[in-house]
Amino acid sequence: MAKLYLVGFTTDLKSLIFAARKGAKSGSYIVSIDSRLKRTLEEVVRLDSQPKPAKSGAKSLPEGQILPSLDGARPSGLSPREIQMLLREGKTLEQVAKLAETDVSWVERFIQPIIAERAGVIVLVKSAKISKSRLGLSDKDVGTAVSWNLESKRVHMSSEEIDDAWTAVRREGRPWQVSFQYKSRGQRKVARFTYDQETRTVEPMNAVALDIGWLVGSKKSSPPAPSRPAAKPKPRPKTKTKPKPRPKT
Repeated sequence: MAKLYLVGFTTDLKSLIFAARKGAKSGSYIVSIDSRLKRTLEEVVRLDSQPKPAKSGAKSLPEGQILPSLDGARPSGLSPREIQMLLREGKTLEQVAKLAETDVSWVERFIQPIIAERAGVIVLVKSAKISKSRLGLSDKDVGTAVSWNLESKRVHMSSEEIDDAWTAVRREGRPWQVSFQYKSRGQRKVARFTYDQETRTVEPMNAVALDIGWLVGSKKSSPPAPSRPAAKPKPRPKTKTKPKPRPKT
């Protein structure tokens, strides 16, 4: 049985996102949050909350003793919403902690929803199809087109490296900016896309995005076979003609 790891939830709050690798920023597996899943989770919580038999030799806390609080970080100069806005823009935990004049541990508690947002947006971009001027809509979604075009360009990346190459940031009041980075022939390439939450549309923002995120054809196109020079016609063998007999006189 394969093990999956929770990445987050989709922006519409209707599905959970899972990845096959622990710590992945995006995932390829989506599970709908339906009534059955909710009932199952409620049952897990109920069973887990039931008292468990104490293990032999285990020491219990003295009556009235309280475990030390984990909320030791000092208050922040920014509200949780402002902290999440900065994280969503792509600033690091250290940068936000410095701006908020607080500890990194305080900022860390607000990062998980942002990671989930980013993962959900990346999934939406990868599942969309983009268009090229005069050529029309791509036959494949962006995620499939990227994988196939990397292969055709002979750019070797594992599935984990491809997942990690996707990033998503958003400034307040603007669409999501989603990027995919890779190296081709020693040069760094960045494909840029936008995702508008209101219209649910994905648009390529540069030539690299059009080049790698668009694909025509229902099958992988194999490189053409090298052309061979046309064969020269073989010379015909000369036939010996018998001399005509001379007429008798």
